[in-house]
Amino acid sequence: MRGQLDVWYARPAGRHLAAQERRLADGQLGGVFGYHLLRLGAAGAPPLGDAARVGHRINAAAAPGAGIGLLAEPDCLPFASDSIDAVLLHHILEFAPDPQALLREACRVIAPQGHIFVIAFNPHSLYGAGLALRRAVNKTAMRPPSLPRLRAWLRKSGMEPASARGAFILPPILPPLISAESALGRRLFNGIARADSFLTRCCCPGGGVVALLAQKQVRTLTPMRQRTRRARDNLIGLTVPMPNPAPAPRHIGDAAA
Repeated sequence: MRGQLDVWYARPAGRHLAAQERRLADGQLGGVFGYHLLRLGAAGAPPLGDAARVGHRINAAAAPGAGIGLLAEPDCLPFASDSIDAVLLHHILEFAPDPQALLREACRVIAPQGHIFVIAFNPHSLYGAGLALRRAVNKTAMRPPSLPRLRAWLRKSGMEPASARGAFILPPILPPLISAESALGRRLFNGIARADSFLTRCCCPGGGVVALLAQKQVRTLTPMRQRTRRARDNLIGLTVPMPNPAPAPRHIGDAAA
């Protein structure tokens, strides 16, 4: 997954998509707050979620890379349940062998009233049609889930989808015979990119990328049986900072006494 996204985001179309995804994330995560934000994705993907009002950001991936602070398998996270305020899944469900299990694991660590933000390619789009054609030739191509399926999976995991936005409606991908370095290629790319940005700002349907925000509405049940010490040692305990109590004010009568 890392190699595919590294190559993609290094191309002009990938850089254009990265800018659109950053705008989507900033617009939808501006009202998300808390103490801990977990970002899951490939090492080659640009970091998102800077607009969220959280104090601690954890960049995790299955492979090492620039900016990655935690190596962890996304379907087996080393966090206790209900310990993360927000989780960002950035183009990770498309490559997962079992995307529904990965989504359940991400929802497990989210605290009540916490949020999950999913960015994934949309199979029901112009770009999704190109992915389907490549998947027919290459069996290892990504398999993005549809937006209705994502919503159904989230509801099964105790999440309530709040908002969905689309981008990459008109992908600025040039035909193979036109070089992106040529004058014609640059003019054609810039024209398509401007049209795509306009359609995205107008919230037109059919985006090649879907950004979905959901909130956890139910509290997970705490089992009566305590975990063993070995199981507790394998989890990363994230605590919520507690305020220090202020000293009680002294009254004039007390000072006189």
